[in-house]
Amino acid sequence: MKTVMYYRNVRSTGAANVSDQTCFLLPNCAGHLVWNAKNTRITPTHRHDCYLLYVAKGGLRVLSSSEPQIMLSGQFVCFYPESEYCYETLDEGVSYYFVHFTGHSVHELLKRCGIENQRVYTAGILPELYDIWMSLLADFSEQDRLFSVRASAKLVDIFSRLSERLDREDGIVTKKLRRSIDYIHENFNKDISVPELAELEHLSGSRYYTLFKEKTGYSPSEYIIVLRMNRACTLMLQEDMTVKETAIQVGYHDPFYFSRIFKKYMGISPAEYKKQKN
Repeated sequence: MKTVMYYRNVRSTGAANVSDQTCFLLPNCAGHLVWNAKNTRITPTHRHDCYLLYVAKGGLRVLSSSEPQIMLSGQFVCFYPESEYCYETLDEGVSYYFVHFTGHSVHELLKRCGIENQRVYTAGILPELYDIWMSLLADFSEQDRLFSVRASAKLVDIFSRLSERLDREDGIVTKKLRRSIDYIHENFNKDISVPELAELEHLSGSRYYTLFKEKTGYSPSEYIIVLRMNRACTLMLQEDMTVKETAIQVGYHDPFYFSRIFKKYMGISPAEYKKQKN
């Protein structure tokens, strides 16, 4: 694992896990992590502040109080204070940036940016965001008398850029991919091909694949699998379906193949998942 991580109080990492309502906005700690092993579980300590995580490369399996979610490069999630969560690496070389932050303006900032608790968003690959994050880490390293001003400004800049991309991505997806995305959501449990989707948008197969990957962060097949796995979790938990029944409902006629795909993306078999949640 390669780690660059800084805390606001360098003498005590525990002092960085605070909720401070006397300040406007203040990062408690931030970092950039690269995990070289897959299926590595990261379980943060109980946090009293907010946590923003942005995936730069690879994928993460996020386990929280909401349904399990899969995050790929170009996606981010924000956990509000006192949220319970952990995440696992799906690949080798997973890279992500993070920041813990607090302040009396946090909830207003998140509301204005349209960022909800524990929801995964797609912002796309943003190299300029990496530069801002590394500059934020440099501020942590120095921590001079203007640290809180500089760090807060960079945190607002990060959220502004993410929010702008959400607005832009929603508009682009609505305009260029909406027919095919609607079709996927209505038929994800059926066999769907890229040429079929490309025809709906009047694009070539290669152009459609490139545009889909660029705007959603997923390939079309990955997008469909994620929909199927998230739906499978819901069916097994909320409707108490068997593994075989669940497999058929989400588009797999072979329950053994479904189990292999489920374990690849969720880290455990469907039977183990049902047992743990029950």
